Amino acid sequence: MAVVEKGDEYGAIDPKGHLFLPVRYQEIRIDSVSSLLSVREKGKWGIVNRAGKSVVPVQYDEIRIQTYGMFTARTGDKWYLLDAKGQPVNNNTWQQINDFKFLHAAARSGNKAGLITVRGNWAIEPRYDSLSIISDFLVLHEGEGQKGLTALHTQKFILAVDTIENINNYFRVRLNGKQGILNSRGRR
Repeated sequence: MAVVEKGDEYGAIDPKGHLFLPVRYQEIRIDSVSSLLSVREKGKWGIVNRAGKSVVPVQYDEIRIQTYGMFTARTGDKWYLLDAKGQPVNNNTWQQINDFKFLHAAARSGNKAGLITVRGNWAIEPRYDSLSIISDFLVLHEGEGQKGLTALHTQKFILAVDTIENINNYFRVRLNGKQGILNSRGRR
């Protein structure tokens, strides 16, 4: 696939040069992993497949293609999790959703960060100022004057840290002026 331009509008052609997406969009982005296209028309975003069929209607202020055949989309100040057919996964909305990693995504609700699953349920309730997935086993969180590591799947607190640095699947952590190394599972 390739994006073509005519004036200020864009369309898309297949490898044989046939136009499969009409030249009418303000912007087109091709996702090389999924072969889906994000399209913007009249200021709104949607998703089409490489046959030119709509997967997610052009109705969102922002949309991101996620792994696992899902999408995150924003209308106004609300974020939604959409399935592969472009339908909302559940009735939940969030203030923000980050990209999915290891079947989870950091999300915000009530001005606090938590972790959601691909089903749109809370894996870690929103109670932190910030939260990020750093490996398939570890979550780094900050809040209530504390920065620490929690096990992704068990939610067991592992270690308080001042800083953490990723070094080839190991993590150098500092706490109270001391340094140590953890593996990707949070073991010393």
